[in-house]
Amino acid sequence: MMFPNAASSEQIASLRTLWQNAATEPDYQEATERLQALVDQFYGQFDGLDLARALESLGQQLPHRMVHILQWTVQWEKLGNAAIRACYPQGGWPLNDHLVFICMGREASRQGDFEQAVRCFLEAVRLRPTDPHARHWLGLALANVQRFQEADLWLDSVKQYQLCQAAIVALDPQRLEEIIQENNVFYLPENLDGAPETDPESVVLLSMDGNYFKKYARRFLLSLHEKMTIEDWLVHIHIVHPDQECLDAAQQYRQQGIPLVLSWSYPELPEQKASKTETIEHRTLYACSRLLLWPWALETYNCPVWIVDCDMEMVAPLPAINDNYDAGFIRFPNSLQPLYQEFFLSASYIHPSREGIRFARAMASYIHHFMAKRLWVWGLDQVALYAVWAFFEQIGQPLNYFSLPSSTVYTKNWSEAHDDSFAREQVVFVNQVGSSSVTSRRSKV
Repeated sequence: MMFPNAASSEQIASLRTLWQNAATEPDYQEATERLQALVDQFYGQFDGLDLARALESLGQQLPHRMVHILQWTVQWEKLGNAAIRACYPQGGWPLNDHLVFICMGREASRQGDFEQAVRCFLEAVRLRPTDPHARHWLGLALANVQRFQEADLWLDSVKQYQLCQAAIVALDPQRLEEIIQENNVFYLPENLDGAPETDPESVVLLSMDGNYFKKYARRFLLSLHEKMTIEDWLVHIHIVHPDQECLDAAQQYRQQGIPLVLSWSYPELPEQKASKTETIEHRTLYACSRLLLWPWALETYNCPVWIVDCDMEMVAPLPAINDNYDAGFIRFPNSLQPLYQEFFLSASYIHPSREGIRFARAMASYIHHFMAKRLWVWGLDQVALYAVWAFFEQIGQPLNYFSLPSSTVYTKNWSEAHDDSFAREQVVFVNQVGSSSVTSRRSKV
C-alpha cells in the first residue's frame, strides 16, 4: 500500500513494534494505557483516508483485535467523499483501491442511499475479497434495504473478527427461529430479596456487578425516588457477584423509602486478564442480565417493565406508558446508525401482553445463544433487540411498539473520568450517539 507521505512506512514499522510490545504487556491495565497512547499517535500522524490506510497496513502485519476494531471505527467515522477529496484534491483517485469505494459507500449510507451503498461495497469486496471490513459494510447496507438473508451471509462471514457488535447479527429468519427455539429457557433469579407490598404500576429493571452497585446505585436510586411521578412503582436491581456490603446497602435503601427488590447470582465468568481490571466479557454479562430476566419480571410483576442503564442520575421522570402498544423503544434513523444502535436500550419498556412477553423471551433466547458461543461482545443486548425485531417483521408478526422520543433519557453520567464537582455541572444527553464526546470515546476504542 502506497502512502502520500514517504515516511509513512517507517512510521508504521515503528508503531508496529511499539504495539507488539504493548500487546504483550502482562498487566492488562498497563497494556490498555500503552495501546491508548499508540491510538493517539495514529490520530496525530494521519487523518481520513491516510489514517485508514495506515491502520490497514498495521492490521496486515499485526492481526491484533484492537487494530481491527480501530479500523472499523475510523472507517465508520472518517471515511466519505471528503476523505477522498482531501487525499486527491485534483481528482484522479485510483479505481483499484477498495478503501476509496468504502469511502463512497459510507457517504451513500449517510445520505440514506443504501442501494448505492450496496454497489460501492460490492466493488470494495470484489477488489479485496478477504477484507472483513468491506464484507461487514456490505452486510449492513444489505440489511438496510431489507435483503436480510444476503446480509446475514456477509455478517456471518466476519463473525470471527468481532469487528463490532453488528458482526454477530443473525438476520436469516430460519437461523434465528432455530436460535429462539433451541434456547427457549425461562430464566429465574438465583437469589431474591424483597417483594412489593402492593402490585406495582411500573417496574424499573437494572443489572450490574457489585462494583457498579457500590458506585452508582445510591445516586440512581435517590434520583429515581425523587423524579418518579406515579405512586406504585418498584425498582428491581440484579447484581452479578455481589458481596455482603451490597446486600446491606440494599436494605438501607429500603429503609429510606425506596421500593427495591434485589436479585443476585454468582455465574462462572471468563478468566480476567489482570487483577486490576475486568474484561469486556464481564461487562457484557452485567448489561445482558436485565434482558435475560425481562420475561420473568414481566410475568412476575404483571405490569410494564422498564430497563434502563445504571450509571446515571435521573434528571427527569420516565415518560408515561402508552397502554395502546406492547412496548416502547427509542429508535434512531437507520441511515445514521449501525444495526446495533438503531434501537437504543438506555430506556425501553415492554407490556406484559402476550406479544410483549413473546418478544422478551425471544431476546433472552438470542442473548443466551451467543453468550453460550462465547461471543460476549459489548452491545449484545442492543443487537438482540434489532435482530428479534427484524425476525418478527419478516415472519409477519411485528411488535406493536411506541416510538419513545429521543429526549426520554436525560441523565447525569457519573463517569470515572470526572470528579463529582465536574459531573454536577455536566448534564449528558446520553442518546446523542453521534455527539462529539461519544465520538471521541469511541474513536479511542
